[in-house]
Amino acid sequence: MQSANTFLKWDSHLECSGPLELDDYTIGESLIKTKGPIGTVDSKLIPDIWKATSNNGRISASDLALIRIGLGIP
Repeated sequence: MQSANTFLKWDSHLECSGPLELDDYTIGESLIKTKGPIGTVDSKLIPDIWKATSNNGRISASDLALIRIGLGIP
């Protein structure tokens, strides 16, 4: 929510359904067009992100393991 995160200009949402498969070209084009990664995630929100992702039920165990690593969860 923007009201709880003053660095946001509007409410922002994370997609926590299934991982998207993106090729190197798509990622490269996105980085070029936006001049870098779009935003960051406040570390205090990681437990909520993990809860929403891990309770999804449609994400494979191997993808969940990668997401856990990416979020820095031991």
